[in-house]
Formats: sequence, structure tokens, C-alpha cells
Amino acid sequence: MAASGGGGRDGGAPIVMKEHENEKPKGLLDAISELQYFYTQEQNGMDLPGGLFTTKDQVIYFELGFRSTFASGLIMALLTPLSMGVLEKMIPIFGSADPSAFDTFYVLLLTLFYLIGYGFFLGVGVRSFYGEYTHSMVKNLLGGIAAAAALKVFIVFLLFHLIYIKILTQEHILSLVNYMTKYVSIEKLAGPYKWLLEFRPVFLTSAWFVVITTGIWFMVLIGCYISARRRNAKLKDVE
Repeated sequence: MAASGGGGRDGGAPIVMKEHENEKPKGLLDAISELQYFYTQEQNGMDLPGGLFTTKDQVIYFELGFRSTFASGLIMALLTPLSMGVLEKMIPIFGSADPSAFDTFYVLLLTLFYLIGYGFFLGVGVRSFYGEYTHSMVKNLLGGIAAAAALKVFIVFLLFHLIYIKILTQEHILSLVNYMTKYVSIEKLAGPYKWLLEFRPVFLTSAWFVVITTGIWFMVLIGCYISARRRNAKLKDVE
């Protein structure tokens, strides 16, 4: 999109021309770059009515927010039981089953690194709106992110509880041990059997960990959005 002619806070409405109609952001970086571009234009006085952000644009930004969040977030969430297993001293790390305070911090950082880094990146984008046009961009992008986060939490919460209640039951573990005795002695299977029984609750802990961390992560994004609205209100009062 390009704008020409007069316009802004002190002039008439600008002439806005939409170019490259078939082009759309290929990824989140493209979308946020485009968002920051129009945000700067609006701050400098360009008047971009919200109606210029068409239904097609809304769908594109919603889909982009959803697609860029769901797959990667789901993969990271599915790895949570491994991190929880380390924290509960059930999975060795760095050759030790008794992690130090630094090891524990390191595991937590690895677990939350994606959420922290991705949240910071999105926070910059969520704050990049001023007028109606960029506000519509942010709302649809944020809507897609929220939908992806909610679906991810639902799938992970349901899956981890299903594993705990239906799959890793004591009966199923015993059946597996009985089957494995055809190939491995019962003495060698006693340890893994005990470990699996002790590891089962990790899936419940992981399910709630994903719910809580995703909730906090999204509330931080909402906080960025609200702070940007307050910033804009103060700036417009000064004008």
C-alpha cells in the first residue's frame, strides 16, 4: 500500500492507493514489519481509515497469527514432560539425576525460552498501532495468536490427561512388562516398571504447567496492547 497527496493532521485526507493486491505477508516478520511501517506513517500524520483493512486482510492476519503460533507452540508444549522429568529428578541431566540450582535454572530457561523470546517479539508488534488501520491489523493478528494458544492448551491438556488416565495406567504398564519378559528378564524390568509408575504424574504437572505459562504469556501480550492504547490516548490528548 502507498499513500500520495496531501493529508495528515494539518491537511486534507490523503489519497491512499493499494498496490500488489495479491501479495501478502509470508511470515510473522513480514507482518510485523508491515505493521511497523504503517504505524510510523500514522504517527507522522497519515490518515488511514480502518475500512481500508478489508475482510481479506483481516483473514490473512488472523491466519498468520494462528499459523505462526500453533505448530511451534504445540511442539514446545509436547516436550514439557521431559523438562518436568528433569526438574523432578527423574531424568538425568549433564550425567546427574540430582541437578544443581544452576541446572534447574538452565532447564527452566530452555523450557520457557521459546515463550520468552517469541513473547518479546510479539510484544513489539502488538504495541505498533496508532490509528484505525494499524489497530485493525493488531487486533486480527492478536486474535489469531489467541486462537492458536487456546487450541494448543486444549490439545496438550487433553492429551496429557489421556496419557495419565488411559494409556500409562498400572494395568497397561504391567501388561507391557509381562510382554517384555519374553525377551528380558524380570529383574531388569523391575527398574523401568517402577520408573514409569513414578513418571506418570509428570504428565499432570506438565498439563497444568502449559496452561499456566501460556496464560501468563498471553496476559503479557494483552498488557502490551493495553499499554499501547493508553500511550495513544495520551498522545492524542496532546494533539
